[in-house]
Amino acid sequence: MTGVPAGSNTGSGPAPPKSGAWALGTLASITAVVLVLMLLVLNQGTSDAGGRARRDNASASGSAGSTQPTGTAVAPSTVPRPGLRKPVADLDETVEWTAPIAVANVTCAGPTRVGDTIAVMCDNRHLYGFDRLSGDQQFDTTIDQDAPTFTNAPTAAVGHLALYARTNEVVAVDIPSGVIAWRAPRDFVILGVAGTDTAIAIVGGGHVEALDPATGQPRWQAPVDPALRGQQVRLDLGPTDVVTSLGAGLQAFDITSGQSHWTAPLTTSDVTAIHAAADGVYAIDDHGTVVGLDAGTGAVRWTRNGHFEGTQQNIAGGDADRVYVVSTNELGALGTRDGAIAWSFTAQDAVQQRDGLDRASWSEDHLLTRGAGDVWLVTPASGAATASRHMNSASPGLVHDGHLYILEATGNSRAPWRLQSIALP
Repeated sequence: MTGVPAGSNTGSGPAPPKSGAWALGTLASITAVVLVLMLLVLNQGTSDAGGRARRDNASASGSAGSTQPTGTAVAPSTVPRPGLRKPVADLDETVEWTAPIAVANVTCAGPTRVGDTIAVMCDNRHLYGFDRLSGDQQFDTTIDQDAPTFTNAPTAAVGHLALYARTNEVVAVDIPSGVIAWRAPRDFVILGVAGTDTAIAIVGGGHVEALDPATGQPRWQAPVDPALRGQQVRLDLGPTDVVTSLGAGLQAFDITSGQSHWTAPLTTSDVTAIHAAADGVYAIDDHGTVVGLDAGTGAVRWTRNGHFEGTQQNIAGGDADRVYVVSTNELGALGTRDGAIAWSFTAQDAVQQRDGLDRASWSEDHLLTRGAGDVWLVTPASGAATASRHMNSASPGLVHDGHLYILEATGNSRAPWRLQSIALP
């Protein structure tokens, strides 16, 4: 038996006619119910959008109670979230040369370009150099005889030196000969080293020091403000200043004289990366807060928080318009003038797993990152991926003259690493 709506006439004869007033009342009730449901749906959508907007607005503001300027709030719906998506060009098809590092059971770091040499440092304390055009090995230099320890990539400086900082010594290797140019021992722990085409600086022992590129002797030494000292130590060189952080603040020194230009205490956590440029100084802390400062005065221009969570917060680099920021959970581009997000995506957007992004690098207007076991070439203007290669690399690599130079783990214990040159599309 087919059921019928309650209240229906179940007799054998036709239902009696309904009055006009009853029909109109029923229509009005139905209309009211429909309107209520529509309002509930619209209100839910507005609430969700408002919540997202509020979260992003909060990310553009400074810390609670902070007097720092804030960045421009950007509604999430207007921020491109390109992610790392295939199909893209396969970099496996454009490998030009491969140079194996045939040393058993070592861990290596790099690469670093110094002129036409690609340098790699391994934890057997050897620095290896390869010709960037042919891949031919140029030298194998023993830095010291210490037991193997964790190894960082060498630092390029003054066009012809590769620097390696030990616990209490900086070693400079001439490129391309591979001959040790000088050693600069110190009676304190060296916590950071940085180099440009014209200068070398180190930090440690509560002060910053500039080194003579020809001899390694100190040109000047200047104390870091004790109020800035914390857990993390970072150092970078801009066009005119040495900028350092020993915790939750920055200090800039004249690169020639060592005079302190400015000090900027920050209401953030420990600074994990600094990018010093001609137009500004940018820093990120271990909670993902990014700060943009005036390069001349240290005044805070903008603060962007609520993004770049996870770990390994870093600033890959930047150009005149944008600074490129990464953590294990997010990669994005922020405007240098106001901190506005040009584009951004999280590891869940990109590779469908949290903590799926592994560092990024910036060289010669190319942005590289790693995620889901691939190295990706990302367009700086849009954040869209244009090429990738599935590989286990030591870093995202570096770009020079249209080529990607990258150090790959082979899985072979007898020759565990190989350096490759890959032509970019």
